[in-house]
Amino acid sequence: MGLAGAWPALTPRLRTSVWDRAALAAVGWLWLLLAAPLAGIDLYTRRPRGTPAPDVWTASLSVTVHDVVGPIFTSGALAGALVWALAAIVLPWIARGRALAVDLVLVTVWAATTVTATEVAIAIIGRAHDVSAPPSAVAGAVASGAVALSPALLRAWRVRAHGVNPQPELP
Repeated sequence: MGLAGAWPALTPRLRTSVWDRAALAAVGWLWLLLAAPLAGIDLYTRRPRGTPAPDVWTASLSVTVHDVVGPIFTSGALAGALVWALAAIVLPWIARGRALAVDLVLVTVWAATTVTATEVAIAIIGRAHDVSAPPSAVAGAVASGAVALSPALLRAWRVRAHGVNPQPELP
């Protein structure tokens, strides 16, 4: 589930509008926020302080709303949805497939910026002082970069292995 950080890189692969990709990325963030308390672990970001273990809140709707869902809204965690939406919007302009080395550098910066901006946005909105992503966020950033680079890597492999240009020039 920590690899859910790849979600903002998956949404641009859909050939939909910019707003659809942004909405899908934001919804992916919301699902991740809800999955963390259910799993009882920190996923891409730290759970709000005081989030009880799943066996404490799953039997009571009022405890769920008060101790799990409420802190998601008051902790600033929803700010990550905006960051992921923006990340999904800008990725197609970053990973254009021009040169693999350039895409590698740009996507690495994009993935690192996405994970950092997510934590900073949550800290600013939630007025927290410690900005530290769990180790799974790093795995998510790496997965995100791999997903974002996969079309360029596949193109490079096809050219190298088969001597085929996947995008032939017009005469």
